[in-house]
Amino acid sequence: MTSHSDKELILTHIHEALTSNVKKECPANIVPFSRTVTVQYLTDCLATQCSLLKTHFTLSVTFAETIQAVVEELRRIAAPSIGIFLDHNHWPIRAESDFRTFFNEFEYSCFHPEETLEKTQRTESLSRLDVAITGVEALIAETGTVVLGANRADGRLGSLLVPRHWIIASETQIVATLEDIFPAKGFQIDLDKNSCLTLVSGPSRTADIEKQIVIGVHGPLEVRIFLFQSNPTAH
Repeated sequence: MTSHSDKELILTHIHEALTSNVKKECPANIVPFSRTVTVQYLTDCLATQCSLLKTHFTLSVTFAETIQAVVEELRRIAAPSIGIFLDHNHWPIRAESDFRTFFNEFEYSCFHPEETLEKTQRTESLSRLDVAITGVEALIAETGTVVLGANRADGRLGSLLVPRHWIIASETQIVATLEDIFPAKGFQIDLDKNSCLTLVSGPSRTADIEKQIVIGVHGPLEVRIFLFQSNPTAH
């Protein structure tokens, strides 16, 4: 019997897939979207995909309730060091002083979008954190994906160097599919300021080592999305 290497088997499967005339059905977990979906439907789809990806998902009515849910989770894990990356575009809280009421029992640092840190200094600051709390540019309901822009104080390092990446976002930031995040589809991501978009789907994972899935090798062990329903400009 001829012995085939793993590489040969993989290449054989790829060749068969490319030359096959059999139409493949879309995976069951990919939901087809019409152009008239409601915000509630998008939220439900996002929650379902997050569950499949092992991304923790919490839905609250108001921004204040979302912050309270964050605080309760921080107490549960007894997080010693927290980094809050202010999202002036989507959060009603705009200043560092506004967070003191909520986070005064924790050791935390606030990072502003306009803040420019040297790369080495930024890396050292983030590598000491236990939790990074950030905003997002968008959330993709079809795949449970978080879209991070480069126009932030942390760039994408908050989603790479810190063991726990927590996201606070509004329902208004959910889109149906990947193509919907672009301006041609009417979504407001400033591509002039965001030279790079990072797509994050669940905790970091790899199967490079003996084909065993390992969590947290190239990024966070944990991803949490805290979503609020109300208009982010309303207090």
